[in-house]
Amino acid sequence: MKSNIQNNLKAMAVFAKVVETQSYTMAANALQISKSLASKEIYWLEQELGVKLLHRTTRKVHITEVGLAYYRYCERILTELDGANAMIEKQQSEPTGLVKVLSPISFAHFKLIPVVNQLLAEHPKLQIDLELSDQDATLLAPNFDVSIIISERPPESYVAKKLMDIDWVFCASPNFFKKHSRPKQPEQLAHVDCLTYRQRHPVHHSITLRHQNKEPVNIDINSKFRCNTSTALLEAAISGLGIAYLPKFIAQPAINDNKLTSILDDWYLQPESAYAIYQASHFMLPKVRVLVEGLESIHR
Repeated sequence: MKSNIQNNLKAMAVFAKVVETQSYTMAANALQISKSLASKEIYWLEQELGVKLLHRTTRKVHITEVGLAYYRYCERILTELDGANAMIEKQQSEPTGLVKVLSPISFAHFKLIPVVNQLLAEHPKLQIDLELSDQDATLLAPNFDVSIIISERPPESYVAKKLMDIDWVFCASPNFFKKHSRPKQPEQLAHVDCLTYRQRHPVHHSITLRHQNKEPVNIDINSKFRCNTSTALLEAAISGLGIAYLPKFIAQPAINDNKLTSILDDWYLQPESAYAIYQASHFMLPKVRVLVEGLESIHR
């Protein structure tokens, strides 16, 4: 006997409702179908099974012995189906489960972790597995639900949501400038000790600085100290070891507290932005959606 599961489930639902209401009319109304369609579904099911499930008179519907046994199976199957559908509906409406996130180290400490903390407090069933790395995020991103990337432009193979522009600033401690002259032109950076980012940013090699109203200037940087995290460079700059080129969101609190002084404010490298990237999908699980939407608060 060939079994068409989709048709079977539809006919089983009609059969179960007729048994429960003892009426084709009431069953049809409850299922929002016509009475004639309800009759056709029962007839199809009986033909499919090769047994008589119901006896129908002008006044009442009688269930056969085999029909009663079959109803008990239908009841369990339909209850399980309702439970499965309710589970999916809940999954689609409530952020639940684990989200794997990749982020640059300093960006996470200064921008991402406060958002993560807030989301976890608001959504008790949400779990976040956060990995911090300053390696090229495009290489690691396939292993994560959401990755934060700082770049001139996001990779085309992902959906990308821009989080914020990354403005950079040259800065050093006031004590450093007591011992060394303060550069007033970009070319002077070549003659002072600089603190540079070792892995991703090319500051520790030759750089090209741009200005809104002037020609670009190429400079060879003298790197006194290199490190792969901006946090360490921030501490080194505050300690007076040299001039660092840092994201403004990292350096600004120290500048506000007079622990660092910015220089060459009108000069900049190629502009960059922070993006949240994730795999393209026609439907996004709530646990991923709520994280991506929460990240929108970062730029504020």
